[in-house]
Amino acid sequence: MTPRSRFDVVDYALFALGVVGLALFVGLLPSQHPDSAASYAFGREEAAEAARTFLERQGYATEGLAPVARLGRQPRLLDSLQASQGRPETIRLLEGGEDRRLPAHYWNVRWHREDAPTPFGPPEAAGGPSSDWLAFEVDLTQHGEAWQLRNPAAVVPHDGVDRDVLQYLLDEDPEVQSALLAPADSVLGALFYFDLSSAARPADSLALFEADWNRLHEAAATGQPQGLGEAAATAIARRHIAATALGAFALDVKTVEALPERGRAAARVRFETAEPVHGQRVSVEADVTAAGALLSLRTRFNEKVDPGDGDRPEIQFRLGSDRGARGALKWAAYFVLVLVLLGVLFRRVSGRALDAQAALKDAVLAAALAAVAMALSTPTLAVEAGYGWQLAIVIGLGMLFVGAGLGLLVFVASGASDALARAAWPEKIATLSLARQHAWVNQPVGVALVRGAALAGIVLGATVLAMALVPHGLVHDEQVFGAEGSFSIAATALAQSTWYALLLVLAVYVGLGSMLQRRWPWVVVPALAVAVAVVGFDGVDLVEGSLWVVFGIPLVLGLVLAAAFVRYDALTLLAAVVLTGVLWDTAEGWLVAASPDLVDAVVGWAVFVGVVGLGVAGVRSDRTGERLPNYEPDYVVEQRERGRLQRELEIAREVQRSFLPAQMPRIEGLDIAARCLAAEEVGGDYYDVIPLDDRRLALVIGDVSGKGIQAAFFMTLAKGFLQTLAHETDSPAEVLRRANRLFFANAPRGTFISLIYGVFDLDARTFTFARAGHNPVILKRSPNQTADFVQPAGLAIGLTSRAVFDETIQEETLDLRRGDTLVFYTDGFSEAMDRAKALYTDERLADLVAAASVHTGAAALLQAIVEDVLRHAGDAGQHDDMTMMIVRVAAPDPDPALAALASMTAPPPLADA
Repeated sequence: MTPRSRFDVVDYALFALGVVGLALFVGLLPSQHPDSAASYAFGREEAAEAARTFLERQGYATEGLAPVARLGRQPRLLDSLQASQGRPETIRLLEGGEDRRLPAHYWNVRWHREDAPTPFGPPEAAGGPSSDWLAFEVDLTQHGEAWQLRNPAAVVPHDGVDRDVLQYLLDEDPEVQSALLAPADSVLGALFYFDLSSAARPADSLALFEADWNRLHEAAATGQPQGLGEAAATAIARRHIAATALGAFALDVKTVEALPERGRAAARVRFETAEPVHGQRVSVEADVTAAGALLSLRTRFNEKVDPGDGDRPEIQFRLGSDRGARGALKWAAYFVLVLVLLGVLFRRVSGRALDAQAALKDAVLAAALAAVAMALSTPTLAVEAGYGWQLAIVIGLGMLFVGAGLGLLVFVASGASDALARAAWPEKIATLSLARQHAWVNQPVGVALVRGAALAGIVLGATVLAMALVPHGLVHDEQVFGAEGSFSIAATALAQSTWYALLLVLAVYVGLGSMLQRRWPWVVVPALAVAVAVVGFDGVDLVEGSLWVVFGIPLVLGLVLAAAFVRYDALTLLAAVVLTGVLWDTAEGWLVAASPDLVDAVVGWAVFVGVVGLGVAGVRSDRTGERLPNYEPDYVVEQRERGRLQRELEIAREVQRSFLPAQMPRIEGLDIAARCLAAEEVGGDYYDVIPLDDRRLALVIGDVSGKGIQAAFFMTLAKGFLQTLAHETDSPAEVLRRANRLFFANAPRGTFISLIYGVFDLDARTFTFARAGHNPVILKRSPNQTADFVQPAGLAIGLTSRAVFDETIQEETLDLRRGDTLVFYTDGFSEAMDRAKALYTDERLADLVAAASVHTGAAALLQAIVEDVLRHAGDAGQHDDMTMMIVRVAAPDPDPALAALASMTAPPPLADA
């Protein structure tokens, strides 16, 4: 069916809604997406320099280290803020300066040894990466204030001494301060250790505070090591926290504990905000030395929520749980659907009804795109840090396995859905078939592309509108920004969106839709809508929250897309899914201030405009109807040819049946029955009864070499020869000689016919016949219980030239008497085989004839023989044409029957399929 190539009122409404949707997408997204509060204005170089300053202020050396800075997100913090404050309020808070206290977007600066490569991937949430490549990791706010320090190598700055902190703690006594700070760091660091044996007591008590400071003074005065308590550890930690962005929080001490791995030289102080800050309970862990140094600083936002703690805000991490369950449900649904399609594929393969060429094209495209997307999405920091052949191996193996896996899935989805659609809904893949042939500039494809672009605008606009209507819905993104996670966001988005669109459209819309259309067309739209709500849709998956948001919004969009698919076609949906993914994934370029991804955003919009332009060019072209390439899969052509051949064989079979006697003559004194069972639709076996005059009746049975159409053709040729020659001579041998001359002159070498031709003389009560290489005649004399083979010499017709044949052929006359039985048959009976290849044999056939009662009619005997032969063959089936004629002499005087030659009655069936 040719797809519609003209626009109608519904199309114009679609285009108008598409324009409105794009306007909503551009106009509303900044006010609805938390990333609009992010900014690259501080810059990578500035972030690296701020991290260097922070490290050096803590006493750490950065010589020989190389920084890699990137902007990132804190997904848990963003999710929690959106859940507790609402998304618009979260954006307002972050844009209003609260990002200095709640760094939902932050700079991450990794310091690695210049001779060690940096692995790729987001930084670990806690503990930090392995120390064999990473020296330090500093997290900064977007404005450059430090709020987190990871020290995986457990480096101690300047023997654990921070003179600035100690000076701060002792600034009320200049003489003691001067005496304390006079020794070298190695000596000074040995003066202090932590004695936290009274850790159960409150850390900020006045008694502990005075005791710790007395120990500081005693160490300064005497130079003897002194154990500091919780108050000193807390004061040291507070001093360091005050110099970071965390100094803006009012923090209460929760615990102070020693670090066993460092003996008594260091302690871990855990703080927590006294009151929630915009719904966030902030906890800070600072590892400090007794000599005042900061070893690490970790910050968590709402990491743990105690269900019984009534003063804490309800943290609605519905996104995290929903995302895990949603992801499992999504891939479980795909798994079930692919299994169903795999069953369809196997049936199609076994029936040779699969367009493997189209499926292979789709699979190769999807595999290549998945591999490219994986390569492009490799974090650029790995390359910046000199990660060489190891990166190449990892990427290469990943591309191989991911590409092969996705390619296999798309092959199954494409092959099965294409077969289902061609049987139930061919118009849905008509434009897709044109696109597979690279026929892009034509009216049907152009219309589909323009409609797909409009549909993408509707999906994007509806998504942003849904975000505005659900302010507590969560917009979730991964930790790494696009610019920090791939070489080219636009190329990655195009590759990912295209392979995803192929899988979604082919498996769900075309595959599942065609299965439903064939049996329950009325459920197609709601079923596809539910399917899309389960498996998700690019752009929509980012809006999550309560159950009705998680599934309700995709369900509504699924209804729109399902209705569009039913009205339009697969290519329209494919273009919509691809363009939606590209515009959504590249939106970061214009959404984030000073983003280096602006070029990718421009490329994304250029792709959109390019698709629209290609569609318009197709619409304006005159290529439609008969000017379009007409693609038909090979199996469709083969099926049509098989159908045509089957119809022709049916016609040939009917023609062949018409060549056989429609009825057997019912002659008093002769009981005649015959049957022809062809191994195929048509066969080469032949029998005939030819009245010669009032007293004579000719009988013919033959078997052409081979089977099928060719054998049937030569059988027809032989019938014509014998029908003519039977009236030219009375001698059966002469009839066969002349037939041999004609057949030898007209048939190709190697084609021959075995024949028996004989004449019943009703006056003389004889049967005179000649045998041209055919099976012998079985003769049973009455009342004997034995049967004999009668086989005069003779070669098959067409096997040799005239002289040899004429000299070989012999003629024999049988005197007939009451009760005699004559059986004429082809080798299909005697050579019938069972599964063990055991032949039925002429002898077994003769024994069955001999055992028959003299009262058994010809038809009954024929039926008994056929059943016994088929029973012998069993499951092996029939391998050759089977033809038999039986004549029994039942009356002493055949003369009264001569008048009955003109009176014919219907015998049992003469030819069976």
